[in-house]
Amino acid sequence: PQGDEILARHFGQWGEIEEISLKPKYGCAFIRYTHRFWAEFAKIAMAEQSLDHGEQINVRWAYDDPNPKAQVRKKWETEQKLKDRLEELGYNLRGENVSYEMPAHYNPVFKQGVATYGRDMEMYPVTDHQYQAQQQAAQAAQAQGSAVDHYTSNAEWYK
Repeated sequence: PQGDEILARHFGQWGEIEEISLKPKYGCAFIRYTHRFWAEFAKIAMAEQSLDHGEQINVRWAYDDPNPKAQVRKKWETEQKLKDRLEELGYNLRGENVSYEMPAHYNPVFKQGVATYGRDMEMYPVTDHQYQAQQQAAQAAQAQGSAVDHYTSNAEWYK
């Protein structure tokens, strides 16, 4: 058996392994578990143990790779795994054949040519009508001289 197979057999009994990176030139290997608690358990369980041929092993925590290319690659791989899993669950992330139907009672009003951060947008929905009930309640409270009116007048006084 190869070195990674031996490591997988010995370390695999402590949890699900995500990746084994064997570095024979340096006489070491990196084993990544899918969950940290499995790695913590394996670190304790395999400390000062021997493998198939009596090799004594030293188990330590590894540091993240400082190489920027490796960090970018790892980030991309993680994102790709997430995207693949979401697609397995039925989410469409590619934008193909995506359709959305607005509720029948929703009828947005659009303004033309509203600029947002230097980019012109084709259409922008006006949502002011959604807050008419809140505005009416605030006006009614103000007419009755409630605490809302008191705080509003104080806020205006400090301006």
